[in-house]
Amino acid sequence: NEIIWGGAAFLILFVLMVKKGFPAVKGAMDARAEKIRGDLDAAEKAKTDAQA
Repeated sequence: NEIIWGGAAFLILFVLMVKKGFPAVKGAMDARAEKIRGDLDAAEKAKTDAQA
């Protein structure tokens, strides 16, 4: 009986994480990656400007 309740609780929490948690984390990671990409582009531009 405890295994059934534990399994049900796990499935409910897993579904909630897939629906709510993972998209939020993915969005934050995508935003961070975009910021890093922009910073690297700016650094490359500054480097070429300094060499010119």
